[in-house]
Amino acid sequence: MMNLRSIACTAAAVTLMTANAFAQYSAPSTYYTSANGLTGSALKSALHNIIDGHTKLSYSAVWTALQTLDENPSSTANIRCIYSNRFLSKSARDGSSSAAVVWNREHSWPKSFGFNTESWPAYTDVHHLYACERNINSTRNNCYFENTTGTAYTVFNVTNQFNYRSGEKWQAWTSVRGDLARSMFYMDVRYNGDTANEPDCSLSTSVPVVGTARMANLTTLKAWASADAVDTRERRRNHLVYTSYQGNRNPFVDSPAWVTSIYGN
Repeated sequence: MMNLRSIACTAAAVTLMTANAFAQYSAPSTYYTSANGLTGSALKSALHNIIDGHTKLSYSAVWTALQTLDENPSSTANIRCIYSNRFLSKSARDGSSSAAVVWNREHSWPKSFGFNTESWPAYTDVHHLYACERNINSTRNNCYFENTTGTAYTVFNVTNQFNYRSGEKWQAWTSVRGDLARSMFYMDVRYNGDTANEPDCSLSTSVPVVGTARMANLTTLKAWASADAVDTRERRRNHLVYTSYQGNRNPFVDSPAWVTSIYGN
């Protein structure tokens, strides 16, 4: 049995590791200077100006980026699929592998909702693209994020966790809900239609329609972000997108409180 001193030392070690990880993946001290102290639409506008105009990847380059961004920390030869939590070989890419189970590039904000053109920046923006098991990607299709029941889809390497689809609704399993919600908030802020090849992405509580740049459900996304806090994996991913690929960050990973500042409680 651990004594109180051992428990205290263990807790202190965990706290130190968390602090080190936070510092390691933090934004530069001046990155958000122009947004400090703002709220509401003023904050949203300031954040847009900070993260706008990122380096656009080719859709082919997204394969390579996801191999790093969604790498399984326990085995660098594998990636983790966002919905199924399945670990697949990096080489098991859809279209270039004969493996029985392959992965491909999931647009968490479906590209048919506003930017179904590969040359547009949103199409290849890896802040909302994730490695995903091909069959699950196809099953999720154009569903919008919402709490639901219905057909259950297995989540590997954890117990009693499932994704659910009912009609056009998709409920992701608990440990990725915050990640996906913060990706949606990023898209809403990053893309406001101010250039010809960028949609005006928006979040609402109404059902989205294919061909429009809208996603839902905003109320659910806020709850998902609150319940599933930012973790080290998400901070690492955000920082690598910034330092190695696009040169911009997801503000809601760096400062989760901005969700409330912009979208309310």
